[in-house]
Amino acid sequence: MVTLMYLGIGIADRDLGHDAGVEADRLADEGGTHSVWTNETGGADACVTLGAWTQVTHRVKSGTGVIPLSARSIATLALATRQLASLAPDRVLMGIGVGQ
Repeated sequence: MVTLMYLGIGIADRDLGHDAGVEADRLADEGGTHSVWTNETGGADACVTLGAWTQVTHRVKSGTGVIPLSARSIATLALATRQLASLAPDRVLMGIGVGQ
């Protein structure tokens, strides 16, 4: 039996600031981290954050922990997800939920 373990980290872009979050994601990519995650809280748009992150990385997966469905329509979320997937094929992970 083979067991795989992946290392993922969470970055609170709203706490670090945009530039520091982008740099942390770039360093995670260079360091071999599997995935980097952020939530949509405190006024930070997780889709915009992921878009910035995917432009400075080549391998790491970028994901949203939770995007509350109360924050945007399903159609808007689908459009954002499609655009992000085109920026970073097979590297975007979207988490959605009902929480605030």
